[in-house]
Amino acid sequence: MTQQTRNVDISELEEGDLLFFDITGSGISHVDVYLKDQKFVHASVVKGVTVNSLQEKYYQEKFKSAGRILTVRKHEKD
Repeated sequence: MTQQTRNVDISELEEGDLLFFDITGSGISHVDVYLKDQKFVHASVVKGVTVNSLQEKYYQEKFKSAGRILTVRKHEKD
C-alpha cells in the first residue's frame, strides 16, 4: 500500500491521507485514515471503529509514515 502513495510530512497532512503504523513490531501492519486536527479513524477488532489522536503516546510510538494516494487513472473502454 505504501508504494501506491506519495510520502507526506506529518505537518502537511490533509483529510483522507493514510497513516501507516507498526503495531506488531514487524513492519507496517495497520493503516488508518486521517481526518483533521491530528485526529484519524481507527478500526480494531476489540474496539470497533473509533476516532483517535496522533497526540496519544501509543500512536506516536507506533506511527511510521503518512502517504497521499496517487492519482488513479481510469482505463478507457476499447
